[in-house]
Amino acid sequence: MVRPRTFFKKAKEIGCRTMRLDTEKRLHQEIMLYRDMGFVEIGTYYDNPLADILYLEKQMS
Repeated sequence: MVRPRTFFKKAKEIGCRTMRLDTEKRLHQEIMLYRDMGFVEIGTYYDNPLADILYLEKQMS
């Protein structure tokens, strides 16, 4: 299992500047975890056929 801090550190080392993810709005605990890790809500960034999706992004700077 990879710890989030290790994952983010490695991603930054290899040049990742932004991470994006999407999740279902009903997954409240997961969304709180993502926000605690620095993800913020953004607008839709691709055409997703699923309803009630939340889009999140984290700047790796």
